[in-house]
Amino acid sequence: MRCLVGGVGRGLAALALLVGLVGCGQPEQPDEPANPPREGIRLELRVVDGQGQGTALEWQGKRIQVREPSLISSADVVDVRSAMNDVSPSPGIQLRLDKAAGERLSAATAQLVGQQLAFSVDDRVLTVATVMAPLGESMQVTGLDSLQEAADMVQHITGHAPTPSR
Repeated sequence: MRCLVGGVGRGLAALALLVGLVGCGQPEQPDEPANPPREGIRLELRVVDGQGQGTALEWQGKRIQVREPSLISSADVVDVRSAMNDVSPSPGIQLRLDKAAGERLSAATAQLVGQQLAFSVDDRVLTVATVMAPLGESMQVTGLDSLQEAADMVQHITGHAPTPSR
């Protein structure tokens, strides 16, 4: 599993990191029902364009530009849960992608090491992170202010109360 760790403290100019870590949360148990995004929700992971080209979004009061198309979208996500990062006490959202999307994301992010990605829900950027290692089928997006914010975001994405990751 890979963690997308972001939002390292409000008001700090800290760079979010995308780190490859084992034990960044546990993958979904096979007997648990999947919790996919509901229809109409737009989850996207996009490359931040350092040249200022692309679609304009806002993150932490700053304007960023992201490239199109996105690396992953809602259609690629099969499960969404609230989670705590095992490495830091930062609440977040755990995502699991379908196999094809995981393979596609792994290949893409292998070429993007050192570049920034933006994860957004309905064009609200939740985190911007630097790719430190290729991502795969499972990732954790952190940087939310509280467990309640993570739970609320999961409920917004899926349409039902969140199921915490184990």
